[in-house]
Amino acid sequence: MTIAKITLYTVEVLSQTSKTSAFVKLYDSNERQIGSISFWRPEFIEAAIADELASPADDNLIFASEQLSEVLDILRNEQPVYFVSTRGVGKIIAGKEPVGEAE
Repeated sequence: MTIAKITLYTVEVLSQTSKTSAFVKLYDSNERQIGSISFWRPEFIEAAIADELASPADDNLIFASEQLSEVLDILRNEQPVYFVSTRGVGKIIAGKEPVGEAE
C-alpha cells in the first residue's frame, strides 16, 4: 500500500491519436515520483482497467478522461493532498477542512 503526501505534479495532455488523453505525475517534497494517474478515453478505459487488475501496480491509477478537470482542481486548490494506492486501486484524498469554508 502506498500513502504519500503530494507536493508537486506535472501534467501531460496528449493528442487525439492516443488511447489516453493525459497523464499526471505526482511527486513528494523531495521531488521523488510517488505515483501517476493515466486518463483514458471512453472507448479504451475498460481494457486499461482489465490490464491493470491483471497486473496491479501500486504507483499508477486509471481514471476516465472526463475526470481530469476534477483531479486538477483538487491538486490546484486543496491542501494537503494525498496519493493512496493498493494494487491498482487508489484515490486522491484532500485533507481535513473546516465546515463552511468558503473557497
